[in-house]
Formats: sequence, structure tokens, C-alpha cells
Amino acid sequence: MERAPQHRAVTVPIKMSLTEGAGIVMAWPALCARAFGHYEREGLDVELLVLSENDATAGLRSGDVPLARRGADPHLAALDAGVPARIIAGLCAKPPLHLYARRGMKTVADLRGETVAGAPGRSASALYLRMVLADGGLTEADCVYRDVGRAANRIGALRSGEVAAGLLSPPASARAAAEGLALLCRLPAAYPALPYAVLEANLDVAADGRDTLVALLRAEIRALRWLLDPANEVPAVAELAHALGTGTDDAVACYAEMVVRDHVYSADCAIDAGVLGALIDAFRIYGLTEFAREPAAYLDLTFLAEAQREVGPS
Repeated sequence: MERAPQHRAVTVPIKMSLTEGAGIVMAWPALCARAFGHYEREGLDVELLVLSENDATAGLRSGDVPLARRGADPHLAALDAGVPARIIAGLCAKPPLHLYARRGMKTVADLRGETVAGAPGRSASALYLRMVLADGGLTEADCVYRDVGRAANRIGALRSGEVAAGLLSPPASARAAAEGLALLCRLPAAYPALPYAVLEANLDVAADGRDTLVALLRAEIRALRWLLDPANEVPAVAELAHALGTGTDDAVACYAEMVVRDHVYSADCAIDAGVLGALIDAFRIYGLTEFAREPAAYLDLTFLAEAQREVGPS
């Protein structure tokens, strides 16, 4: 049975970064935690800051923004380089990405010789694109790549014919489906065991505020459960629509894809060395990044284990 939230006499301020665009959708549980009192009931005043990846890393390093919601990918290299941070929770357990192509295409093999949105770099998106192409029988050399930016730009490039295909995340993926573009791969189904987003914390700061970090994770778990409860769909959708500033239709589409169909969020913020290791192995296999440590060395799950015990089973 879940314990009652612990009310605190003193409100503790804490800063947490998230990335723009798709990062806002990935941070949906945090938006709900802030809007519907989950942080407040734990005595926390959480400031959510939209930062670039470089600024998020700088904030983690200095401790000025000691929490970062972001991809479980080459940001691990920042930990190898000495940022005093560890992954303390999982956020998205699957990649909420979909490979869409122009109308008439049937399979990934149809992309041979075509221009695909994306840059063959070291990001998670580059990894997933390379995996999808390889599993469809193509090598990186079989396509031409064009970096057009984030998902909102990719669907525009698809519409204009600038590219033949691109990875899209919600809500752009829902727009592509509504417009009749060809779905070549639904990654949550194809790669369900690869974590996509995590919560990192500066442990130098956390060492002085362990109770605060455990309280925050209690709030995260409760907010996630609240989001996943069908009874809360309407207010949850309204909160995401407000954050995106693009209207209710996009938020409804995100709920339908991420919550109802694909179940992308990590159950009770879980992650472990096994699933992180699978992602690290994928980066190595596809020649993108070699990480210096074993998967467990990037994790500190003691805060999460304590929070999960205190919240109890759902």
C-alpha cells in the first residue's frame, strides 16, 4: 500500500533541465508533477528549465542545475570526462520514434539511393536510424543524409520532398500518420528493450541532500502513475497542450501513442545495468561511441530503490 506523501515544513528549491522539442513531451510526468501538486506535497519547489544539451551538461558539472532529463546516449561521455553525475532513474524505456517515408514506399529497402533526414553522427537518433536501416538490409552508404534538425523540421522536409524519410517522434509522427505518409518502422515495437531517456543527478549536490532526492523520486513515481491512469487523461492532455503551445490535438496524439499504444514511459522510473548495457553495446556495434565504463558505473539507483520502497507497489 502506498504511503501518504510526506509534507515538509520547509520548501526546498531545486532546478531540473529538460531539452526543447521532443524533450518537453518526454518530460510529461514532470509537467504533471509540477502542475498537480506531486512535487509540492513532497515539500519541493522544482524549477523546470529548457536548456541546450551543452548547457545541461554545464549545469550538471557545476551543480547549478543538478538534475537533467535527457537521452541515455553519448551524454554518458560527459560522465567519462569527469562530470560528477550518475543516472538515478529511467524516464522512457523505449525509443518513441517512428520512421516515416513518402507515400508509396513499402519497406526500409525502398530507401536505397534516397535522401534521409538525419546526420550520421553520434547521437541516439543517429544510432536508431542506423539500426533501422541495417535491419532493413541497408548500409549507411546506401542512403544520402541531410541534417534538417528536429522532428518538426523533418516532417516539413518530408512534406516538401526534400527528403524521402525521417525519424519522427510524437506529435510529428501522429501528423505523418494522419497525412498518409508511409510508416516503415515503429521503433517502440522493434526495439522495446533500449532505454531512451533518463534522469541524471550531480552526486556531489545529492550527497548533501539525499532526503530531497528521494522525495523528488517519490514525486516522480506518483506523477508517472497519475499520468498513466486513464482517469487523468483529460487534465494530463491539457497540461501537455499548455507546455507545447500547439493546441490540444497534438497532446491528444501524444497520449494515444506514448501512453495508450506504445507504453514508452519507464514503469516506476525503473532502469538497470542490463538495459543500459544493451544501449551501450548498440553504440559500440554500430561504431558510434566507445564508453569507458561498465554500465553499472553510470548508475546510482540507491535513491530510486528507497523511493520505490516508500511509495510501495501500484
